[in-house]
Amino acid sequence: MKKVFLSLLLVLACGVTAIFHPTQVKADSGLTYTVDAVLPDNQRDRNLSYPDLNVKPGKDQELQFKITNSSSRKKTFVVEANDASTSDGIAMIYSRHNSHLLGSPQFTQMVDSKSRRQIIRVAPQSVQQISITLHYPQDTFSGVVVGGLYVYDKSVDKLKKSKGFSLNNRFTYSVGIQLRSQEQKVLPQLNLGNVKLTTMNHHSIIAAKLFNNTPAVIGGLKTRFTLKTIKGKTVTKYRADNGQVAPISKFTVGIPLVDKQLSPGRYVLTGKGQSGTQIWRWRKVFYIDRKTLDKVNRDSVDVDHNNPIWLWILLLILVLLTILVIILVKKLKEKKDEDDEI
Repeated sequence: MKKVFLSLLLVLACGVTAIFHPTQVKADSGLTYTVDAVLPDNQRDRNLSYPDLNVKPGKDQELQFKITNSSSRKKTFVVEANDASTSDGIAMIYSRHNSHLLGSPQFTQMVDSKSRRQIIRVAPQSVQQISITLHYPQDTFSGVVVGGLYVYDKSVDKLKKSKGFSLNNRFTYSVGIQLRSQEQKVLPQLNLGNVKLTTMNHHSIIAAKLFNNTPAVIGGLKTRFTLKTIKGKTVTKYRADNGQVAPISKFTVGIPLVDKQLSPGRYVLTGKGQSGTQIWRWRKVFYIDRKTLDKVNRDSVDVDHNNPIWLWILLLILVLLTILVIILVKKLKEKKDEDDEI
């Protein structure tokens, strides 16, 4: 029943998403539309395909985008303006309507209520222009505010429902939007929070909660974790590369425990994160109790429920007892035969 740990599939977020490079997914078979930003005058870098803007406090701005329907059918699109958040696969995403970020200002706090969610209909082989209105805060803000457009084809949902198909493979499109009111850079901080034993997608994991409390993007993140018993015996090691963390966001790193047998007791998780020249180090002592361990073992496909270890021990004892009984019976029979001869 052992299976390859699948937690990194969360990065895919049930679809095909283009993050900060929206034109890159045009080659994907099955994606019959594109979303492109019309870059405004306050664009910082014209070589970028997504809005990266210097904004003025207290001003309003309307951002323009174009949806191209390259199919032969009329399409209905859902367009959401969401905050950037961080998935448990350590990727920046825009699909969460409520991201529960760790501070302010937030992108969705600047988005006009009418722009948060729009239904857009586009004729076949045509282009439709859409816009979102932003209201910038009265005061300047440090670092960057990141959000984005999250677009999906509602027509496909209707088609799949009518044919009884699953909606798990929805093709989506995302365009990032980055805002700043001053050029001063903010150094990100990445802190380790709660650590616990749990399951993710029915796999046993050590869940380590990480927090980026700063208004800064962490790119190219490398993470390394080592789990040890309190006595220093290594249980497992885990590494992940090329992570991207949204500003003022939190996420969970799932450290897989495939084929690892744990016992109740105290454990130590040490870790290291690196982005460019910045390095963060973490250490957390935590306790796994019997109740939690039993629950995780019941829920996890990594534990062979059909053949638990105690059953093998019991069978071995029964086999040994059977052999011992056979030997004793044989010896008693031999002794009886000897007595009969006398």
